[in-house]
Amino acid sequence: MTDNQRFTELCRDEAESLSRLSVLLEQEFAILDGEDMPAVESVALEKAVVLQEVQEKSLVRAEWMKAQSIYSADSVAAWLAGRDEAAAAWAELDAALSRAHALNERNGAIINRRLERTSDALAFLKSCASATLGYGKDGTTPDVPVGGRHLGSA
Repeated sequence: MTDNQRFTELCRDEAESLSRLSVLLEQEFAILDGEDMPAVESVALEKAVVLQEVQEKSLVRAEWMKAQSIYSADSVAAWLAGRDEAAAAWAELDAALSRAHALNERNGAIINRRLERTSDALAFLKSCASATLGYGKDGTTPDVPVGGRHLGSA
């Protein structure tokens, strides 16, 4: 197998894994949008497996590139010059990575907004609970106990 073929294979293999990750990120978005939170766990487990796969493939490609003395964007561009199939595979990998990154950013923003709303709601509920406890001997409101056992737990 030539260097050109090996590089092309590595890029396409990694891009395929990134495409599977993008599918899972789209599923995650649909779940987050529909608020079917129990389903998030199964997607998260699948996502962890695919992320591990992407990382392993990325490391193999990076080691191969290092062995070829391809260290920077300039050296990649120089190496790809005249290698149309490898350049196409590299572009495919770059596009797959950009897509996965954008989808992950979108899902992260949704999760962060929900966490902020949850924090705000907890702060509000805590202040309401504090108001019902009255005042201590020193004139301050007592702290609302947080944590401990939950309803229905043994």
